[in-house]
Amino acid sequence: MAKKPITYPSGLTRVKYITTKSTKTEVKPGKVKQTAFNNRVYYKPSLAKVVIRSKGVTRMSDDVRAINEQLRALAGRPEHPSFKCGGLSWRERIACLRKEMKEKIKPVTEVLG
Repeated sequence: MAKKPITYPSGLTRVKYITTKSTKTEVKPGKVKQTAFNNRVYYKPSLAKVVIRSKGVTRMSDDVRAINEQLRALAGRPEHPSFKCGGLSWRERIACLRKEMKEKIKPVTEVLG
């Protein structure tokens, strides 16, 4: 891993670690606990409730794919919401991301329609 300084539009400069070479890693047990029925149980703050998901099921709707395509188009540019809101405190970053995503991402009904 190498250190790389990144300057955000807010003027704040932070040092990020960049992976330079992938190496073979040892498989270790993860932090996600599964039940005896092969389900994952976890708390989802955005829904304010516990969610149970089956293993190996990918939930990716056409709406999510359309939003991801819009974000990929902005990748690596200073207009990307994640880069624009970088360097802020967590609460400020979430508020900034909400605002920027509403401005940058077109409603999915316009994209799919």
